[in-house]
Amino acid sequence: MYKLLLTFRYLRRKIIPVLAALGVALCTSMVIVVVSVTGYFMERYAQMARRTQGDARIAAVGQGLTHYDELLSQLRELPEIKAATAVIVTFGFARGAYSTGAQEVLVLGVDPASYGAVLPYVDILRWDSESFRASAQAALDGHPPLGDEDRQRLRADLQTAADGDWLDYAKTLRLPANWPAWYGDVAPAVVGQELFGGARELMAQGSPMVAPADRRITLMMFPRTRRGAVIEPVVRPVVVVNEFALSFEHAESRVIFVPFAFLQSALLMDAHEAVDSQTGEAIGGQASGGQVPARASSIVIRARKDVDVGALKLRLKELLTQFSATYPDVAKLHVRTWEEDYNTFFQEMKRERFLLTLCFVIVSVVAFVMIGVVLYMIVLQKTRDIGTLRALGASRVGIAALFLGQGLAIGLVGSAVGLAVGAFVVAHLEEIYQLTTTAAGLGSRIQDAQDWDRLAGRLDAAEIGWIMLVVVGSSVLGALIPALLAARLDPVEALRYE
Repeated sequence: MYKLLLTFRYLRRKIIPVLAALGVALCTSMVIVVVSVTGYFMERYAQMARRTQGDARIAAVGQGLTHYDELLSQLRELPEIKAATAVIVTFGFARGAYSTGAQEVLVLGVDPASYGAVLPYVDILRWDSESFRASAQAALDGHPPLGDEDRQRLRADLQTAADGDWLDYAKTLRLPANWPAWYGDVAPAVVGQELFGGARELMAQGSPMVAPADRRITLMMFPRTRRGAVIEPVVRPVVVVNEFALSFEHAESRVIFVPFAFLQSALLMDAHEAVDSQTGEAIGGQASGGQVPARASSIVIRARKDVDVGALKLRLKELLTQFSATYPDVAKLHVRTWEEDYNTFFQEMKRERFLLTLCFVIVSVVAFVMIGVVLYMIVLQKTRDIGTLRALGASRVGIAALFLGQGLAIGLVGSAVGLAVGAFVVAHLEEIYQLTTTAAGLGSRIQDAQDWDRLAGRLDAAEIGWIMLVVVGSSVLGALIPALLAARLDPVEALRYE
């Protein structure tokens, strides 16, 4: 009992142990904040990678994957696969009514039903009939101001929205039969909410693209043969039936979803007979007059829960070997997982995590040395008290336990305070960031290429447990040397100590 009482007495009557505990708290909170934020960033980035890429992707060497319907049927029979879909991907240029010039875009041809089973689609759509009608009515009321022709056309669009669910046009990427005729022969499209920044500035903050002239955009794309030769560019009008938003990155600023069949036809990737008038070679690399098979760019796959992507890749390779034997005219197929696509990034993040671990080791050494020095000073100040305790019958183990208890108390108090401070900072990271940047004159928010919805972190119980354990352990180890020195003091010499 005397050891516990003396421990608290020494800690309460000296300012140095309090400073040591504050030092431990500062180190602990710093490590918790950094580990939590970096861990959260890696988790979010991994989720984003799977969210935008799927678990695996199959593509053919060259400019298209033939017999993709047959391959999809075989893929969907595998127990490891939850869903799979064929997509067409091409780069092009888009021009809107309010844009100052053509913008480079990534055009994705998708079948919404199968694509939505693999990657998020419906849940990233930004507006429905109700929100469209509210924004359209605001535009008719003069926010933003519209010309007479746009106002007339917008009233027709409002009637279309009243006759059906506007969200369904984006869900299916199909236009209704009563679609206003003034748009002409167009295909529906879903665009990223930041595709045309100039148009957004003309509208109320957060409102959809309601101006009819703004929703009709022109795409220029470049078809290629199976050998990779570029054919004459094609120009196709599309009408925006919805917008989508992906948090965490600027992917939405350069992506346009269009119907799979529309893009396949525009890029001459559908099944057809076509002959180059100059070379006599059928487009697609077949003999003159031959049939050009339908093609897709790739097949995107979503694995079932808890299926390892490495094992999935091996299983897919086995299937593709059999598939290539059945269809020898198919170009060489290859598989890539989302981990391979982002391997360079995650390797860099792992190196940074290693450096953080190294910093944590340094912090532990600092706590070890700091507590050792503090307790050594207490041993020197309390030498006569130690001699008195020894003369009254206290054992060497009891004296050592007295100072080890002080190190343990400093570690526990410091780590607990550090945990509380770190958890508070992680929970209010965005507010702290806003406050500091505003105070520093940097504006309310710094925008960059990876603009999160909120700066945030996550507290992992296992990581927090290890941090607390190491900090407390370092504190006890730091107290070990002073404790041994105190235990070895001769009681006679200690009583004579001045």
